[in-house]
Amino acid sequence: MKVSQTIGSRIADLLIHEGVDKLFTLPEVTFGDIHNRFVEREGRIIAGHHETACAYMAESYAQSTGNIAVTGGNCGPGASNLLPAVVHSDAEGLPVLYLGSERGLMARSSVRSPKFQCPNLVDMVKPVTKFAAILEHPEQVDELFYEAFRQMRYGRPGPVYLGLPFDMLREEYEFEALPAKNLYRPARIMPPSEDIKRVADILESAELPVLMPGAGVRISKTHELLQQLAEILKCPVVRTYGGRGTFPDTHSQVLDFGFGPGLEATQQADVILVVGSSIGEKLMFGDNLYFSEQEGFGDFFGSDQTWIQVEKDPQVAGRNRLIDIALVGNIEDIIPELISELKLRQVRGCSEKLAVWQEQRRDIFQGYIEAAKDITPVHPGRLILEAQKSIPDDAIIVSDGGSIFLWQQRYLNNKHSNFLATLKMGMLGVGLPYAIGAQLAEPGKRVCLVTGDGAIGFYMMEFETAVRYQLPVVIVVAYDQGWALEVPYYEYRFGKTFEVDNEFVRMDRLAMEMGGHGEFCQTTDEIQPAMDRAFASGKPAIVQIVMDRRISAYEAPEADLIYKWHADKVAYI
Repeated sequence: MKVSQTIGSRIADLLIHEGVDKLFTLPEVTFGDIHNRFVEREGRIIAGHHETACAYMAESYAQSTGNIAVTGGNCGPGASNLLPAVVHSDAEGLPVLYLGSERGLMARSSVRSPKFQCPNLVDMVKPVTKFAAILEHPEQVDELFYEAFRQMRYGRPGPVYLGLPFDMLREEYEFEALPAKNLYRPARIMPPSEDIKRVADILESAELPVLMPGAGVRISKTHELLQQLAEILKCPVVRTYGGRGTFPDTHSQVLDFGFGPGLEATQQADVILVVGSSIGEKLMFGDNLYFSEQEGFGDFFGSDQTWIQVEKDPQVAGRNRLIDIALVGNIEDIIPELISELKLRQVRGCSEKLAVWQEQRRDIFQGYIEAAKDITPVHPGRLILEAQKSIPDDAIIVSDGGSIFLWQQRYLNNKHSNFLATLKMGMLGVGLPYAIGAQLAEPGKRVCLVTGDGAIGFYMMEFETAVRYQLPVVIVVAYDQGWALEVPYYEYRFGKTFEVDNEFVRMDRLAMEMGGHGEFCQTTDEIQPAMDRAFASGKPAIVQIVMDRRISAYEAPEADLIYKWHADKVAYI
């Protein structure tokens, strides 16, 4: 039976049918029919202050729920403000549907210029989306959205852009009843069972396998499956840069990539099992140089190793380095089969060696603790150590910032298995929108953002968004009154700095002015009580902690693993 409705309301029905329950968008009258029907169907509109921030909220929501997320912008300026986030979603591999209000065909195809609010957005975003198109006829509505849903779910997740001419959204049209989702969603891909058995045989006979979970594990929400696999293998787990949060920092099998016992493990391993990672630049492409003279590659892995890659996208598997076996398909389908095969075998494990390495790792962390002195302004390492004492074990940690992000890589050490950050692109400022998206997705959990004063400044007004929607996120602002990460390079290269200093701002007072909770700390002993009060307030809260900039800029441990990329002849690791 056909249904007569406006194109805008049909789009809302398509989104609801696909499981979308929130739209992250500013109030936008050209999307009025979409909004009205979406709310009628018990969807919820989340309105931030800036389209880019709304899109980052959608990214976080997608990662936190394991579903696609949807954002949008008005004709011209609003949709143009989505561009930075589209680039980011592409880099991070996140399934976000971007809806852009567009002018009609007459205006878009006219040779006349200039035209009001009529940028050629679809051609701009095509290089950084999996699919981009503009709706031109009512009969295209369903097939364009089905294609969008397929693209976001097939292979490596990524963004899709659909342009919606606003003069069409109010038009009435007769549509067919919506089909079952399995009729238009992509079929699941599974590798041959013989390949899974072969991998199980290799892992059974391995003397020292190393499991390396990546961002694909986080996005597919398969944390528990990978932890079951690790228990069976009894092997070191070395998380990729994007795989932070797949295993708790305190997990008994976790080692750290690139230094100490984690480096020994990846060098000595006879089998490297990579799950949900492209083996990208932060892993030195598995010691695969761009060119022979490049510095920074090499010696992170061994020379005679068997590499196994479990990857959702057939175009990614084996792209960045030679792979002995690739298991292509969804992680949630492949890993249970592999676990079943391993349970039929006698896996030797390497518990004794792992125990030694774990003791070494604890010694390294103890060294970090001892190095973080009780000084004023507060030592950045001590700042994190004190702040995390109040963070619940099941909290969602959001990480942002420049120099303080480097300190978080080493000093965050707790039982959380939920971690969000911009791990491929390094897009400063996503933290507050990410915290909002995560809290909306997980209302029963606490969300804590650790960020710097530079990063929080990008979208500071979104704190009011958190207040308006009563989202009790706790935000730790490591405050050094400027841009610390740039200081070492400037001083080394030129003997001076350029525009790295800002005026002193009481961010705790900003928080209170917007209806939230604020705390201000200048000494170490003030931090934990302030954090306790922030969590107890039940409001969005900012805990501003004045931090030593020189230490923050110069002394972050193993920071070279993150920022060696400042010259093209040096590996970006």
